[in-house]
Parts: sequence; C-alpha cells; structure tokens
Amino acid sequence: MNDGSSKLKVLWVGPFFSDAALKEKRATNQAAAKWSRGLLGGLEANGCEIRVISHCTEQRWPRGKVFWQDDGQKWFLDTYPCERIGYLNVAGFKDRWLDWAYARAARRLFKNWLPDVVFCYNSLHSFNVAAMREARSHGVRCVPIILDGDDPRRDNWKKLLHDNRYADGVAFLSWWMYRNYPMQNMPLLHMDGGADGFRGVPPSTTDDYPLTTKKFTLVHTGALDYWRGLEFMKGVVKSCKRQDVRFVFCGKCDKGARKAEFGNDPRVEVMGFLPGGEVDELCQSADVLLSVREPKIGDNAVNYPSKIPQYLAWGKPVVSTWVPSFSPEYRDILEISDDTPKGFAEKINEVLLWGNERKTEKFLQIRSWFLANKSWNHQASRLIEFVKTKVL
Repeated sequence: MNDGSSKLKVLWVGPFFSDAALKEKRATNQAAAKWSRGLLGGLEANGCEIRVISHCTEQRWPRGKVFWQDDGQKWFLDTYPCERIGYLNVAGFKDRWLDWAYARAARRLFKNWLPDVVFCYNSLHSFNVAAMREARSHGVRCVPIILDGDDPRRDNWKKLLHDNRYADGVAFLSWWMYRNYPMQNMPLLHMDGGADGFRGVPPSTTDDYPLTTKKFTLVHTGALDYWRGLEFMKGVVKSCKRQDVRFVFCGKCDKGARKAEFGNDPRVEVMGFLPGGEVDELCQSADVLLSVREPKIGDNAVNYPSKIPQYLAWGKPVVSTWVPSFSPEYRDILEISDDTPKGFAEKINEVLLWGNERKTEKFLQIRSWFLANKSWNHQASRLIEFVKTKVL
C-alpha cells in the first residue's frame, strides 16, 4: 500500500445516486445504484478508505436540464467524500465534457490523496477510460468492473479491449465474459454480485393452503425492456392459464402503458418505482420470484441480472431463464425453465405445486449457499484479496 498499511485506499468511479435521485430522475438506474451501494458498503466493512467521483445521469436536453450541476447533497449519497461532476447536457458535447471533467476531478484529487486502486463501474463509457488514463499517469492501479454492455463478439472484442487499455486487472459479473475474455494473461476475477445479508424466514410448517383458495404472488423487480425480457414476460403471462396468481411488477415505467402491454390482464399489477423498503416488503411477500432475461439475445452473455442475489437473500424459489452470464453453480440454486415463455409458465406451475417439505428443502439449500457465497462483505473481501495478490 502507498502508506505501508494494510488498509486499501479505493477511488470509486461509478454510480453514487441518492434515493431522491432514483425517485425523481428518470435516467438514474436503480439496479446500478443498489449494486454499487452494496459493494461500497462491503469494502467499507472490510476496512477500505473510499472516495468517489460521480455524476448524476440526466435525460438529454431538452428533456433534461441543459447544464447539470449539483445543488447541494440532494442527488448524491453522503456516505463518502465525493467529487460531484457537472456537465453540459447536450448531444455532441456531453461525452467530451464528461471525459474532461472526470480526468480533471481525478487529477485534482490525486494532488492530496493517492489511492491504491481505482474501481470503475464498467469501462464502456469514455469518462471511465479518462479517469483510468489519469490514474495510470499517476501510477495508480485500475480495475474496471464489467457489469453490462454489448455482445463483444460483434466486433471481435475490439471495443472492450480498447476501453480496458489502462486496466491492471478486470472483474466480470458475467461468467461467460470471465471465461472468454481474450487477454487471459491479465489478472481476472469473477464476482457477480451480492446482498447485504440473508433475510429469509423458513416456510410455514402449517398445512398447505388449498390450491382453490390460495392467491399466489409472482414478483418481478426492476426494468423490463428488450434486453431484460419484456416480450418474453408478455409471453409468460399469456401462457400461464392459472387464475389463482397475481403477477406483480415494480420498476421505473409508465404504469398505464405497461399494464396495456400485458393486455390489461386483471392478474397483472404494475407498481412502478418503489423505494428500497417497499421492494423488500414485496419480495418478502412473494411465493415465487421471476427473472426473464431473454436467452436468445447475445448481449445477455455479458449482462448478469444483478437482481438474482437480492432475490436469493429471501430464500424464495426463483424461476429463471438460463443465460450464459450465470456461473454453473446457479443450475442447482435457481429453478431453470427452458427458453420459451410456455416452458417458463410450466416451471412456475411446477414450483407452485411444491409441498412444505420441498419448500423447506429449497429454503435451506439457498440459505446455506447464500451465507457461504453472496453477502457483500464476502464479495468485497474477495475483490480486496484479488487486488492485493494479483494487481498491486
């Protein structure tokens, strides 16, 4: 370490949105914010000293402000010191402005505080690359964490390798990316995600509800779009003939339009954006949690659904499609359907027929696996060990 101590000094270049930003700014990404908060909390719990460079994403002008600047602490967390980036929010200027601003912020920070490592949330944005370039010029090691992006096979990995040119190691959420990254001589880490802790409670030991009176709650959290399985989910709802279920969706959307996309099916409830506590209450009440990344879209070899560890923290069965970003261990933990909406609906039905013994068996399996692998403290510890042994 720079000061000879064991404490790792970390500069985080990535999302640092406040709850107000998530609620009021359409362009902020709730999943990105939650993942980032989890990792930073785990790093802090493992003794890291953390500072941040970040900007708050805004819809491009004229839908958003022509010039975005922070007006106090409203749009950012106050958990760690943060260089808050303002920018000209106009197409053709925004990216170049952010590149300059991130490099300038890093340069200014490094005058008085030199980190051991820079972690970047992705490297696909040029401002991430600008920050890493500045770090490299000061002798600071850089580890981009690749969470999502385009299928690298389209250009034979050319863009990603170029974006990572200042990297001293790379962490991947996607198992497929970790196994197929062309530069296998580069220090690589597979670290897909986590949750703050296990919060599930064992299933009730009372008699099963009669299937004629029980209303089952099927929950999907987060965005639904082309990549995240909107068309697939529409097919699932249509294929599911049960009337004793309610499909509940939460995440930023136009609630009326989303309801219409599902044909105004009375079994569908669209709740829109929910604060974290309300999402927790919803997941706690669920009988089954759903993940519907479209298996046939090549980008989903890159894009790991970060909701999965959050789901598993409740110990509930998770019905999911299989995408290459999953590591092999998920085969036994998730309830994997085939890659058709009809097959997914059939898997839901199969799980809803479980008795108490099978529910308890699954709960205990998930709990044991989660506690051994998926707390944020554990994941952050792995990342720190990777940096200390492979990168520094």
